[in-house]
Amino acid sequence: MPKTKKQFAEIREEKKSLIIETAIELFAEKGFHNTSISEIAKKAGISKGLMYNYYESKEDLLRKGMYSLANEFIQNIDFNRNKVLEKYELLTFLNSIIDHLKKNLKFWKFLYAVINQPVVFKILEKEMEIISEPMTKMLVKYFKSNGFKKPETEAAFLNALLNGVCSEYIFAPESFPINEVKKKIIEMYNLKSK
Repeated sequence: MPKTKKQFAEIREEKKSLIIETAIELFAEKGFHNTSISEIAKKAGISKGLMYNYYESKEDLLRKGMYSLANEFIQNIDFNRNKVLEKYELLTFLNSIIDHLKKNLKFWKFLYAVINQPVVFKILEKEMEIISEPMTKMLVKYFKSNGFKKPETEAAFLNALLNGVCSEYIFAPESFPINEVKKKIIEMYNLKSK
């Protein structure tokens, strides 16, 4: 029986996701420049030609993969889409980052490997700005509305703090006390749910 348009669309999305997941794993393991399109295709179990049907180049795969994965976090920060961050949304966002970090260590290794390679980061600079700018604005607005004297500094501090937590966990997941650190951040910003 022939497949429907919907079935073809589902198959296409499954293949694209498989390619992105495989690429992220290899980029994290071997580095962006040391990973070839052929290796990604082989590990994903598809032909190189089919891969080019979905992505123009390795750089295109990197951009689209990073954008789609990082966009998950933007979706988790402002649930009611009013561009105003509320305390429960900040708490949920913090919890979602920590949960995602613990469950998807390969993605986070990839992310930090990319950030720490200036040549590779340059490829993603525009996407990273598109992703981080709205989140930073919401954090600044949140800290301003909650009476912090220097909301921009507080937003930068929280961002740096979360980056440090993620980095420490990535390199020593067995020994880093991530749950206790999360509790400390929740207490520091008085995010406890009532």
